[in-house]
Amino acid sequence: MEKVHEMPQPGPTVPSAPLPTAPPSYEEAVAQSGFAPNLPSNPPYPGGGPQMPMPTPFVQQGVPAPITVPPTQNAGPYPPQFAPTQNFTPPTQEVRIVHQHVAVSLGPNAVKMKCPTCHADIKTSTVADHQPSAHICCIILCLLGCCLCSCLPYCMSAFLSVHHFCPNCKTYIGTWKG
Repeated sequence: MEKVHEMPQPGPTVPSAPLPTAPPSYEEAVAQSGFAPNLPSNPPYPGGGPQMPMPTPFVQQGVPAPITVPPTQNAGPYPPQFAPTQNFTPPTQEVRIVHQHVAVSLGPNAVKMKCPTCHADIKTSTVADHQPSAHICCIILCLLGCCLCSCLPYCMSAFLSVHHFCPNCKTYIGTWKG
């Protein structure tokens, strides 16, 4: 025997009221329900401290609660590397210390400066010596017969070299040539 599924036949039609063309206005809806709102003059949520409870969401009976799905790497309008996550940790700040070598004008005397090696505020220690050109001039003056004037190159600052060092770490800083 073969079972045949029959479609139910429509029953007698019940006359219905004509459909409204537009929803009622706010004043009409309030007047029909008999409810007149009593609006307070104060805001509904006063500012409170941490002891103030948070409101709970209202769930109607018979209506299923909305389902919240945590975001995944592939869901949403964001590319996977920019997808929002629930455990967000701010990036750590990185501190970089940049040491710049500043050209200090060295002279024949000690100079106050910051040591480029130990970064201490110092006054350089100096060591003076004579350039090789001072020795050459002295020899030339002796050969020309000016033996009394041969010591003049050793007295002039033009033939002098001054080497500057850090007194703390003994690092060579630079040389001043006259």
